[in-house]
Amino acid sequence: MLEAGSVTWPWMPREDWTLVIAVVALFQKPIGWAIRRTFLRSSIAIEPTGQVEVGYSAAGPSVHLLGSMISKRGDSFVRMIGLSVTRRSDGMTHAFRWRFFREQQMSSTDGQQTTLRLPAAFVVRESDSYSYNIVFIDEETQAKLQSALVPLQTAWQKKLAGLLFPDSTPEQQAAARKAAYETFSKDPAHAQAVHLIDRMMYWEPGTYVITAQIEIGRRRLKYQWQFSLGHDHCVLLQVNTMTAIQQVIGVNAQPTNVVYAPYESVT
Repeated sequence: MLEAGSVTWPWMPREDWTLVIAVVALFQKPIGWAIRRTFLRSSIAIEPTGQVEVGYSAAGPSVHLLGSMISKRGDSFVRMIGLSVTRRSDGMTHAFRWRFFREQQMSSTDGQQTTLRLPAAFVVRESDSYSYNIVFIDEETQAKLQSALVPLQTAWQKKLAGLLFPDSTPEQQAAARKAAYETFSKDPAHAQAVHLIDRMMYWEPGTYVITAQIEIGRRRLKYQWQFSLGHDHCVLLQVNTMTAIQQVIGVNAQPTNVVYAPYESVT
């Protein structure tokens, strides 16, 4: 007969069952961790911050994204992040590779300071979020731009031959370059470079879908957002054609325009 409040089993004393329960409790956490590592693979949740930054320069079309990553079911080792950007109106798609990690700091004396470093694999911990701030470049278009600028640079160096002297001050060299550029801007090499760079600027008014692929080990996780560019956005980016040429040859280097577009849900 069983007494109230006690359970016994004919083949095992109650004290032995107490020991078994204690052992199971001791190994419950490491066993659960081993099961998760074996059967439940880690994943990453992304929370974008701010807006999508879109650019165009001598380095090619660019997309800049920032936000936070959170790893679920264990730590995640991120090997690489790549983007593809597709224009909805005609399906035009371009691939973007990460080029820089951008670090920004605010100073009460110097204002905002930006540091760029080369991208590398990183770990997103389950116990903490990871802040990303990444500039992506369309390397295929960048290579075409660089090829288009070679004849321009060659013609410019010929134009400068005999105008710059080793003992010239920086102010004198800048004045000589400015005067030379006034006539060089009418050179066929200059006109050809403007035409080619302008033609490669494919940002047009419309909606674009960003597909991000994050490599975790041998797996690729996919995420999608979209953004829209208006007419005013594209006018600002088109101005960068002349800015890119002047920056390459070192004349009147002005800051490159970038535009910002809010994140939109993919429909």
